[in-house]
Amino acid sequence: MKSIFGFSLLSAFASVSILILFPLGTAKASEDSLYDFLWLDPDKSVYVLQKKLYQKAKRFSVGGSVINSFGEEFVTTYGLDLKADYFFNETWGVEIFGTQYTNSTNDNYKNVDATFGGIPFVRRVTRAMGVMALWSPFYGKVNTFNRIFYFDWQFGLGLANISTESNKNNSGVGAVERYDYNENFVGLVYKTDFRFHVSRSSYVSIGIRSLNFQAAGPDQRSQKQWRDHWDFLLGYGYKF
Repeated sequence: MKSIFGFSLLSAFASVSILILFPLGTAKASEDSLYDFLWLDPDKSVYVLQKKLYQKAKRFSVGGSVINSFGEEFVTTYGLDLKADYFFNETWGVEIFGTQYTNSTNDNYKNVDATFGGIPFVRRVTRAMGVMALWSPFYGKVNTFNRIFYFDWQFGLGLANISTESNKNNSGVGAVERYDYNENFVGLVYKTDFRFHVSRSSYVSIGIRSLNFQAAGPDQRSQKQWRDHWDFLLGYGYKF
């Protein structure tokens, strides 16, 4: 798994999640929430009102993200993602996205070639376009370094058209590196991300996303199996 400054991308995302989960009680609070202070007085209850400063209901937004893919054995992958979303209310929305990737072989690939004199089979994602339903159940704030950061935590699930290229015709001993076998798949896409509000019209997002599709091995006669491709995304968006 790739790393940034010695930490895996998945570990970095998990760390952010843990930091945010501490005030999850605040994140769950809505304008109708009822909190019982049983430890204070069992006969008293207090209504907690949390007015949302950064609302997204009936708002359209556009955004872009830089991508560092992780988990690929022989490939280093970066990408650029463009998206647009619309929220029907504060909980449910829809997103369309398009992603372009750039790929290069990594040290594992070069070591196999140098050790065995052959090129391993590699299938790499080049483009993806899709649509997702968005569920945003948590809104809250994090108070750190004497500053308050408001955020939404959301999840997405949908379908994507995934384009790949492979060296199916150019792998094995004595082969020359060439990716000239193109395939397209319709698969599942899901994600989770945090959207930190910079202002009422802009936000910064951090998240992970997975593209999943069924494909056969290099001989194309083997049984199709589920393949996955994982992205770490860091982005910026603007709400209208």
